[in-house]
Amino acid sequence: MDIKKIIVFFFVLLVVTSCKNHEYVTISGEATDFNNKPLENVAVELKNSSFKTIDSAITDKRGMYSFKAKKDYYFALTAVNKQDYRKTNLEFWAWNIPADTNLNINIQYDKLEVYGVNVFLIQGAFPAYSIYLRPMSLTRVGENLQSQKFDKMAPIIDSVDLNISLDGKKLKIYSKQIVHEYARNQSMIGYFIQAEYQKPKDKHSPLEIVLFDRERKEYGAAKFYFPLSQYH
Repeated sequence: MDIKKIIVFFFVLLVVTSCKNHEYVTISGEATDFNNKPLENVAVELKNSSFKTIDSAITDKRGMYSFKAKKDYYFALTAVNKQDYRKTNLEFWAWNIPADTNLNINIQYDKLEVYGVNVFLIQGAFPAYSIYLRPMSLTRVGENLQSQKFDKMAPIIDSVDLNISLDGKKLKIYSKQIVHEYARNQSMIGYFIQAEYQKPKDKHSPLEIVLFDRERKEYGAAKFYFPLSQYH
């Protein structure tokens, strides 16, 4: 083959490969328990709105994970050691993943699952974050799942310590109350919380939520990235 054609061929291949790489980002981080012990064999999965896994990775002995994903905005990221699920731990969730650049998402989970997180500002009201979440307790799920007592699976709200932070600052909690969420012919317990408003540094700043149930000594955490429609 002519040397000029070889050079052109490899130049085109380099350009195509470079363009393809620019379509992907790296999502990485560390999974630990609430004593900062690394968690091995945790399945970290990126989900679309149908809860289909798009990309995934397994944490190593240091609790570290990393995978590449196509640039996009994703519905959620979840993490759990599947062999331990509903035995010793429930899941971690992060919502509205802005994977338009490389992201570091550190994970902590224990026996509380902080599910279904939504965060918004009420129009025309005092500036505060309105936060809805559905907490589920491992021990309470075990006690009530078979009898399908869904409204007994959440911790008692007055026994829960809430820590909500944004860009490293702990936000004041103005109010917290339970909500009876529709669940076919019965209800599940959710929390409605109002917390101090602080403008996020950028669209890659998650609202971080940590719950501690003093009664059962269970922790749980979640992260919420503001959708573009809600980013202020």
